[in-house]
Amino acid sequence: MPQLSKTWLLLSTFLTTLVFPTWARTNHREYSQLVVSVYDSVDIPRPFLDQAEHEAARIFKPAGVKVLWINCPTSATNYPPVMTPPDCGLVDWPNRLALRVVPHSLRFPNEVFGVAFLSDEGVGCYSDVFYDLATGLHAESKVGVANILGNVMAHELGHLLLGSNSHALSGIMKARWENEELERIAKGGLFFTIEQAELIRERLVASEPPMAVSALASY
Repeated sequence: MPQLSKTWLLLSTFLTTLVFPTWARTNHREYSQLVVSVYDSVDIPRPFLDQAEHEAARIFKPAGVKVLWINCPTSATNYPPVMTPPDCGLVDWPNRLALRVVPHSLRFPNEVFGVAFLSDEGVGCYSDVFYDLATGLHAESKVGVANILGNVMAHELGHLLLGSNSHALSGIMKARWENEELERIAKGGLFFTIEQAELIRERLVASEPPMAVSALASY
């Protein structure tokens, strides 16, 4: 049975511990390339989606990974008809992944902000993030919607690249985000750990780089 790697968020009124995540500080001359096809089933205003993609890409950058985005049309965004960008829908683990933004989950409780779909071997190319929960958390915390969405996107892509059991005690891959994580999201301070960054880069480098596409958005 395929595995589901879920992102939970737990709001608390106080902090019981202070954990300062260590993120990767890399100085790569060249970046590994990750191509992500994005399907917006919510019809998010394009400036907000661009900002969320920029935020997710910024989180990957210290790990030596350059994210290229292909914004693919969906039923929510395909009227009037639009031209389909090249290579939309092409997935090939680990260099080409797909991420869908949907209003909410029909299967998981309200604490779950996203899900990555993994095989029994811990490999997967597809993930979902739930937009209504991001906007609800924005209303409660006043952290920007695009900031929240971008961090959830990076978390779910991290699951696809790292595989099973990839939650961590701190940083972007922490299973439950509490007040401290929300503060770090607002300040742009959640990243992959050094070990996670090294594993992600190793897997991307070991695979053939995807073909460059001129229409891709790069951050």
